[in-house]
Amino acid sequence: MPREQKSRTTPRLLYPRRGTMSLGALFVCLLQPWSLSGLIMPNPGGSTNTSSLLNDVASLKQSVASLQSTTRQLQKDLQSTKSDLLSANEQVSKLSKNVASKTRDVAFHVSTPAADQTTYTPLTFGTILYNSGSGYNSTSGKFTVPVSGTYMFWTQIEMYDSNSQMKVRIMSKGLILATGWVSTDSNIDDAIASAQAVTHLTTGNEVWVEITEKHKLENDGSFFGGVLLLID
Repeated sequence: MPREQKSRTTPRLLYPRRGTMSLGALFVCLLQPWSLSGLIMPNPGGSTNTSSLLNDVASLKQSVASLQSTTRQLQKDLQSTKSDLLSANEQVSKLSKNVASKTRDVAFHVSTPAADQTTYTPLTFGTILYNSGSGYNSTSGKFTVPVSGTYMFWTQIEMYDSNSQMKVRIMSKGLILATGWVSTDSNIDDAIASAQAVTHLTTGNEVWVEITEKHKLENDGSFFGGVLLLID
């Protein structure tokens, strides 16, 4: 008898179809939103948040714009300050020149000695011909130095008296700066004594003229003066 042939059944493994696999994977992803959201939102792993980054960029742009505006304003203020400084410097320069000019303009020239004289004391002159700097005092007969520097002084005293003699001195700080001498006789009763001096003085020093003998003096021919040559 023929042998019975037993059918051999090979077990089949069930493999899902390719299309079914793709749909299943997509379904799983949809069920787990964290798997896609990580592409655009931060997750515990530290991925980038696009929306937050855009906000930060916008905020940074605003900050930069504000800084640029502030910088422009500062530049305008700086330019204005420079202009003000230049103007102030010009004013200071003009003022300094004006003050320097006034300070250097120190000079005096006086005449008409007092009729009532005293020897070895300041001779007073009643007529002020020039007194820039207001250094000369007609009451005391003294010139007070307003600013330190080098000065020149002069005096001319005309004596009207016969058979006489007299010394004229320019004095300062108790010292004789210069001396002039005049002498007359029976034929000459009108003569002039003169003296000049150049010296350095400091602010507050006093200068005056004195005579050693009391005689009649001519008003029109007697003078005392001084001028600042060089300021310290």
